[in-house]
Amino acid sequence: GNIARGVTTAVDAGSSGARTFPAFRRYVVERCDTRLFALLNLSSMGMLWPARLGDVKDLRWADVEEAVLAGRQNRDVVLGIKVRVSRPYAGDNDVEALKRALECAEALGGFVMVHVKDTVTPLEELVAMLRPGDVVTHAFHGKSDGVLDEGGRVIEGLRAAQQRGVVFDVGHGSGSFSFDVAEKAMAQGFIPDNISSDLYNSNVDGPVFDLLTVLSKFIYLGMSVSEVVERCTNTAARTIGMEGTLGTLTAGAEGDATVMRLEEGAFSLTDSGQRRTVSANEQLSHVLTIRRGRVYKPWLGAGC
Repeated sequence: GNIARGVTTAVDAGSSGARTFPAFRRYVVERCDTRLFALLNLSSMGMLWPARLGDVKDLRWADVEEAVLAGRQNRDVVLGIKVRVSRPYAGDNDVEALKRALECAEALGGFVMVHVKDTVTPLEELVAMLRPGDVVTHAFHGKSDGVLDEGGRVIEGLRAAQQRGVVFDVGHGSGSFSFDVAEKAMAQGFIPDNISSDLYNSNVDGPVFDLLTVLSKFIYLGMSVSEVVERCTNTAARTIGMEGTLGTLTAGAEGDATVMRLEEGAFSLTDSGQRRTVSANEQLSHVLTIRRGRVYKPWLGAGC
């Protein structure tokens, strides 16, 4: 999400929970050139590593009262609740954890983002619990319990969820985006609602690199430049409840803009599903970013 790579605004997706958020706010949010919002992790300890520790394997960490209090105290930054329901993070607690996340979000007036892949409960059942405006991230991963059934067809319950307003987000990280899955889903008319990167230390040097590289992968998959840009500007702003203020060039909005160049040539793009590499003939590159009237360029090395 580096501002010198074109991102004016980013949402941290649950790095910190109620117990760790004060430090995250002070040392990251308040020191970052990028406008940074956050989803509070349902786990009061935030994302625990290594994964075997499990964010909400022990439901004592999923304290609704504590999360709501922290969210209310930081409502200018906290947009909602993040919950990871995959086996390594939730074990058998996926349904209960999601119930608690929804309870927190209702109390805060925010949305829930749910991290999926390899769940005990079928994804269709979990997604049925979500409200319009809630977000399924890593939706196009290449692991078990995804948007496709064993025959490669989009699961009907997920298509129905998208039609009723559940947001299916890319969230491309180290193990959460597959060209094959996206290709098959998109061929069936199941298009991502929001295109995002899931950047962290182990993927910023590949295969993710930055948001423009992720957008370039969807241009390779057949989307137009305007379609991919819309899905990381207008739709992203709408998802976080800031339509008309961010992600738009209309009068009265924040003075943010990113200038990009669509380059032609031969570019290697790699996913994180089965590590499939394709050769694309177009790729977006960053020229400069304007945030509230200030210009940031790649060689200036602006902080996050």
